[in-house]
Amino acid sequence: MLSVQSSTKSLNELYLSQDSCSTLEVKKEVFPQGYEFELNESSEHFSQLEKFILNNWDCGAADLTSKDALLESFAKLSDFDFSTLKDARWEKDSLIFLAKHKFSQKSYSIKVHENSFRTCRRNYQRHRSVLSSCPNVSLVHGAVKVVSATGKSYFVVIYNFVVGLTLDQALKRQMLTNEKAVDGLISLCLELKKIDFNVLFLDKTDFIFTVDAEIVITDWDKLFNTKSTNSEESITRKCNSFVSSMIFQE
Repeated sequence: MLSVQSSTKSLNELYLSQDSCSTLEVKKEVFPQGYEFELNESSEHFSQLEKFILNNWDCGAADLTSKDALLESFAKLSDFDFSTLKDARWEKDSLIFLAKHKFSQKSYSIKVHENSFRTCRRNYQRHRSVLSSCPNVSLVHGAVKVVSATGKSYFVVIYNFVVGLTLDQALKRQMLTNEKAVDGLISLCLELKKIDFNVLFLDKTDFIFTVDAEIVITDWDKLFNTKSTNSEESITRKCNSFVSSMIFQE
């Protein structure tokens, strides 16, 4: 994880973490009044990034597994500053970059991963609007499909940058108690239950404790659409077990 600083809040001890092909489709009623300009601005930024990716990365034009090659390619897009948020930790793990618009200072995460994960592919293409309406889920503006030189399909996902600590790091630094962490995860799961989604608790880096003291999930591959959502008792048990596992690993 990379440490950062912010001009609006003290983030000296915080980390950046983001761990998901169509244009921006957001229902206005989902967002408070006054956000139209911001959404239009984000739509313009997504369109600019999408066009760049299709023109410079598709059909084998760039090595989609090379962090250095992609960063070098980004240098052609002068309206943004780019840096690396996360290296691939294993085969098929994602690369994630930070894109900061120089004029507006709006920041986005750009996640590059193989198009081999059925759940996130379905979420990007079928469930993006409903998932983006959930305040505890990172807002995805779009997923651009590109093809490597070997013919392998990839997604390049552009979503709002989330500032905060991974939940395990927040617990380690005592920024919240174990009970508050469990309560936050339960709240997240209950919000997703309302729209018929279950959460898979697998990777502790999927959950971010934000500067607004909220817990957000950033990996759409861990969100499963189902009519048989977990009961509140099951959700409570899973959340307790997940937080306990973080403490035990420390």
